[in-house]
Amino acid sequence: MAKEAVDIKIMRCLCANAIGFNCFRSSQWHEMVQAINQAPKGYKSPSFEKARISLLDECYRSVEKELSPVKDTWYVHGVSVVSNGWSNCKQDQLINVIASNSRGAMFMMGEIYKRMDNILGEIKDITATSKYKHEFSIMEQIVVARWDKMTIPLHCLGFALAPCFYVHIYLETPTPGGFTRRAPNLDKDMVMGCMEAFGKIAENTYEEKQLRDQFVEFQLKKGIYFMPQAQMDVVTMDAIDWWSIYGSQTPELAEVAKKVLSQPISFSSAERAWSTYRHVHSLKRNKLNSSRADGYKNDPFMK
Repeated sequence: MAKEAVDIKIMRCLCANAIGFNCFRSSQWHEMVQAINQAPKGYKSPSFEKARISLLDECYRSVEKELSPVKDTWYVHGVSVVSNGWSNCKQDQLINVIASNSRGAMFMMGEIYKRMDNILGEIKDITATSKYKHEFSIMEQIVVARWDKMTIPLHCLGFALAPCFYVHIYLETPTPGGFTRRAPNLDKDMVMGCMEAFGKIAENTYEEKQLRDQFVEFQLKKGIYFMPQAQMDVVTMDAIDWWSIYGSQTPELAEVAKKVLSQPISFSSAERAWSTYRHVHSLKRNKLNSSRADGYKNDPFMK
């Protein structure tokens, strides 16, 4: 067939099945076309039954394997539970749950919910019988038990542990409103928020004092923090990478810094999940239950 004839066949297929033209921009689309071109002569498309059962399960396992490196960072960088609500075509109230840190965000589950009085309670109830129970037990140990109800202190600590906010390039940069920038250690409310965060993070008073002492070493640029290389890398290097290299002098504070600075500052990853979910839980597929719909979410858009 001529190329023009093939193009028309593709367009008619997309239009007949209400597939958006954005698929042409997808890397998976180009990989599919390339794979078909390299397929054995006489290649035939898989059947409906094979696609919805064995191939879907195999695709799901493949995505899980690709996302395993992101899970491995949860122990080192920490992880935040990000969630958001949405109403489907039947006006069922849905909630999705995303595990997110600086190394990536990944979809964990989508469930129908009736109330949102206590989101952490809802997550615990869902994960009690979920196939992701092991993963969420890890997140509960890292996040829920020790970081509960500390958003404002955590934001203060995240700002104070970013080394770029102490250098002259930042402090001397004029602001749009003409305000004078100050280092985090010169702001009383900022310091009080950091001290409150240390109290919530530390498991005992000894660890809390250890974090405070190491925090002083970092802010006063003692030892390795005074090195010219450390000062230069502050401007060009990612904050988490900077702590990984120069945090050996204060190992406990460096561990806290990497986890705090790895947490997301918005729930945009949860919002983006619904864009994909609309193609999964559509008018044509409105009877899908949550577990089956999760199986259809086989695009690694969150890796």
